[in-house]
Amino acid sequence: MLIFIAITAQHILNKVLTKRERANVPACSPQQLISIVELLLRIYITHYHILNACIQQFIRITVYLMAETVAHVSCMGTY
Repeated sequence: MLIFIAITAQHILNKVLTKRERANVPACSPQQLISIVELLLRIYITHYHILNACIQQFIRITVYLMAETVAHVSCMGTY
C-alpha cells in the first residue's frame, strides 16, 4: 500500500494527469485520514507538553530568583 502511494505521488509530481488518469486516482480512505489526524494530534500533544514544561521551569526559576533578590535586599537593609 505504501509503495503504491509513493509511486502514485511521484507520478503526480512528474506529469500532469489526463482526465482519465484523474478519474482513476483513488481518494484518501477514512483510515488514512484518521491516521493523519492521529499523527498530527500526537505532534501537538508532544509540543504542548514540552512547551508546558519549559514554562513551568521558567516560572520556578523566576520565583526562586525573586525570592533570592528579596532576601538579599532585606539582609542588606539590616546593616
